[in-house]
Amino acid sequence: MKHYPLVSIVIPLYKSKKFLQTIINNIAAINYPNTEIIISDRHGLDNTIDLLKKRYANDPRMIFILENDQINWLEHTNLLFRLAKGKYIRWISHDDIIPDFNLPTMVDYLESHPDVVLCHGARIVTDLYGRLNPNIQYLDGNFPITNDDKWDFELTLNLYFLGYCTDFTGLFRKDILDQYGLYLRPTKRLIDAERLWYFGMSLVGKFYFFPTPIIKRLWPHSLTTAWQRRISDFFSNLSVMISYLNDFCPSSKKVLYGTFYLFVLTLLHIGEAKKLKTCIKLKNKLFKKVKAKHVSFPFKMQSLHNINLEDININVIAYPHSIIARQDFIIKINIQNQSNYYLASYDPHPIYIAYHWLDEAKKECVTFDGRRTRILPYLKPGSDREFLVYIEAPNISGNYCLRISLVQEGIFWFDDIRLQKPLMKDLFIEVENENILNFDYLYAQKSQRETAEISI
Repeated sequence: MKHYPLVSIVIPLYKSKKFLQTIINNIAAINYPNTEIIISDRHGLDNTIDLLKKRYANDPRMIFILENDQINWLEHTNLLFRLAKGKYIRWISHDDIIPDFNLPTMVDYLESHPDVVLCHGARIVTDLYGRLNPNIQYLDGNFPITNDDKWDFELTLNLYFLGYCTDFTGLFRKDILDQYGLYLRPTKRLIDAERLWYFGMSLVGKFYFFPTPIIKRLWPHSLTTAWQRRISDFFSNLSVMISYLNDFCPSSKKVLYGTFYLFVLTLLHIGEAKKLKTCIKLKNKLFKKVKAKHVSFPFKMQSLHNINLEDININVIAYPHSIIARQDFIIKINIQNQSNYYLASYDPHPIYIAYHWLDEAKKECVTFDGRRTRILPYLKPGSDREFLVYIEAPNISGNYCLRISLVQEGIFWFDDIRLQKPLMKDLFIEVENENILNFDYLYAQKSQRETAEISI
């Protein structure tokens, strides 16, 4: 029987009464067998959430959260990301129309491509009454960004400025948020924060394009049309992009180059907004040059077959001694890198945290190839860092040994017994069929736990 990873659908509300039928239609279109749907209102300015509660009172997928803390849309969205329990998340605005969620296809693709962090589609733009807006159908968000050999550093720098990064609303990995704290970061007036977040996501993994569209509504007095950028907004956005570069770009030279590049693009972007012809021409020229240029991804992992594994240590901080069969759970570890090599999940030979399931006697391998956890940003020589490692439990109850190690794709497993000093950490865990304990809160970050206790 196929195991379907849990998918979390998050829908933040704000004066959403006029879009009630759209929300209902979107829920009806969700075509995946294992989902939770989190609907939240933090202002209580209408009764939309009450109407949805009544309609879906007997739907076990639904989770409703109603508070009156008046948090802004960015804080609201980050809160829902933290509360989501799914392996993958789909974020839906209350006024977006999703004709086809395409979740099974997107989940299958993410499951088989660990280097891809987000699946996205094209955009169709209408007004409040569903009439197409032909002037902006093929602007931002319709460029088929995908995970081929042309995924490069320049492309990530241009995702925002050249209009690629407006509507990458799709399915993305929850562990990217938890592992690296890659949540939305505030700009001066919160303008473009979601676009900049996609830029940050693009620095830690690849995107994949599906033809499934999302219908966006742009209408008078909506937040979208009211947010007209000022010059100060451009520089506020620039500072957020540089913060993503500093946190997730593995090369100091690339950070310096990227900072300069983004500064130049910011000036051209301001000039374009002011309708200065010279800036428009320069930006278009730069755009064509970048599209034609192939530059490798910012950091390349070469073979580490000569590494001394005694220089790398794995220490387990927390793990459950008893779990439920087929349950996804988390363990917390610390990796110390005292070698002379960088450890990172970059092509062409990425290094991942990985695991095997063995029987209790450690004689038979039950699951050889488990889920991978990325090492991003890189773990440089002489440093250590804590990681949340996502594990899938065996299908059958019993006593097992969970072996934690590292793997360099296409090169070797660090726990290969043929090596002189294999790297591994064995944990003995009981797998049961009945739900005994919920260990989510033991391994979640403190802020996540406090938020969940207050809000649910």
